[in-house]
Order: sequence, then structure tokens, then C-alpha cells
Amino acid sequence: MEVRIYVANLAAYNAGRLVGEWIDLPLSNEELREKIQSILDAWNDGFSPSEEWAIHDYEAPFEIGEYESPYKVNEWAEKLSSINEDEEVISAIFGGFSIKEALEILENGEYRVYNDCNDMADVAYAWYEETGRLAEIENVLPVSYVDWDAIGRDMELEGTFIYAGNGVYVEITD
Repeated sequence: MEVRIYVANLAAYNAGRLVGEWIDLPLSNEELREKIQSILDAWNDGFSPSEEWAIHDYEAPFEIGEYESPYKVNEWAEKLSSINEDEEVISAIFGGFSIKEALEILENGEYRVYNDCNDMADVAYAWYEETGRLAEIENVLPVSYVDWDAIGRDMELEGTFIYAGNGVYVEITD
């Protein structure tokens, strides 16, 4: 998943000029320092060199504050770059947790994804099918007798489920 920040030169901004650049992360700290310095060097009011910057925009699955450390954002982007998961799942997890918690969940694989589900009843059925417990139920009674809506409600009350959109639910399994 791509993480980008728009770093603006604040001296130029305060003088009514838009001087800044989109930076694609992750980078090495040295590369990031050089890019930020080039943004600061891109405008000079003739009195003193530019020293202040701010993040004026971003593209990421998490919120980034104007004065967030770009080096910290770079660390998050580095961790995120090693995670092989659909963007909708990543965004859903970041939407429900702090950045630190979301990264831990993703890095440790503490989640399960349910695809093609319209509601929690579908999630319940999928869970029973994936765990092999559906076969146990079928040995005792017809599956059509099972109240999947009630089981889905119970699962939702007892667990952490996030709707990611497009028929995808994410269960946090920690």
C-alpha cells in the first residue's frame, strides 16, 4: 500500500508561495532528509534560510497530522510495505485502531478475512465452514435449522468485526 506525504516549505507558504513536493515513502532516512532539505532550499526570502516545513497533504490508510514527524511516518510506511494484504482490509483495520495497534495486528497476522459476506450471518456460516464445525452440525441436524443471524449477532457481540466494504469483513483475532 502506498504512503505519500506532501511536504510544504512553511516560510514560502507564510509569504504566500506554494513550495513543496510529494514524497513517496518509504525511503532511507538519509534520502528523506535530503528531500526535505531540497524543499527548504527551494525558496529563500533573502533574509534567512527556510527551516520549517509541514505536511499539508497525504495519501495513506491512516491519518497524518500537519506536524507529524516525517521520519515516524516513514517508519510506518516501511512496516506497511512488508504487509501483503488488500487495501480495503488494511484501511478497515487502521480505521478501527491506533496506528501502532493496527500495525501490530497486521504484522502479527492477528486478523481473519471473510469475503463475499453480506452480513454477520454470512460471516458466521463462513466461520463454521472454515473451522470444520459445519460438518459437525450437519451430522446432528439439517443446516437449514440453524439460526445464522443469531449466531452472527453473538459473534459480533463477543468479538471484534469490521466491515471493510465490498462484502468483506475483518475479524480481529488477537
